[in-house]
Amino acid sequence: MEERILSLRKLLDLSQKEFASKIFITQAALSQIESGKTNLSTSTVYNLIEAFELRSDWLLFGTGEIFAHQTIETAKGTPLKPQKIYDQLIPFVNKDAEAGYLDNFEDSEFIKTLGAYRIPGYDDGIFRMFNVSGDSMIPSLYENEIVITQAVDDITNLQNNRLCVIITQDGIVVKRIFQEEKHTMLLKSDNPKYKSYKLAYNDIIEVWEIKGKISSEFLNEALPAQDHEENSMAKRLTELEKTVRQLKSAIHLDGHAMDGNGMESKSKSAK
Repeated sequence: MEERILSLRKLLDLSQKEFASKIFITQAALSQIESGKTNLSTSTVYNLIEAFELRSDWLLFGTGEIFAHQTIETAKGTPLKPQKIYDQLIPFVNKDAEAGYLDNFEDSEFIKTLGAYRIPGYDDGIFRMFNVSGDSMIPSLYENEIVITQAVDDITNLQNNRLCVIITQDGIVVKRIFQEEKHTMLLKSDNPKYKSYKLAYNDIIEVWEIKGKISSEFLNEALPAQDHEENSMAKRLTELEKTVRQLKSAIHLDGHAMDGNGMESKSKSAK
């Protein structure tokens, strides 16, 4: 149990003094508990459960969730059931609708006002489409592309390096996410000129994982280094052959030509 007490204190980012004061024991007593030299009294166990709203099965046996009220796992507002009117249709939150969406993401009547489209292959799940703004996700995503996203109901289960649309009160962003300690995510841009930053779970309204995109960008893939070298070599050979032809033409006009053995001979025009 002492290991769970220590891990809980670190999870809550509290000093021994701060933690001890919340459960009405001294810092010295807490130090003895964490080191395994002293067992918890019944009153201390009760104080722990009350002070931090712990689940007793986790505290006593190490099973189940830590806290009695887990409010950080589910992104608030992410719909868990599709509206029937939008079965197999995907609402599109375009740039004009973004401001209204931040205030009305839970309002089914507002969602009905959004344009909705059927996209083949996106039938089983809850989906939204969003516009990409800016250049922070180049080369993965370009401005004005449309991303097709699926609702995430438990953000703690999101795997690292996933591309997501994150909804907060400050706006809508598209980033690559990485899970951090203390219930935070690290948000990264694919464009290296943009800095990464952290976002607490509690500041997140919705998370939508990107599953596809609609694009008008058709860029040529960069050639591998070897192909570049071969292409450059072929270009140089072509230029060299052109130069040789020009030299031969110049020599011929000067009254000389080369025979098949590479020996100089008079041309017919010079006789």
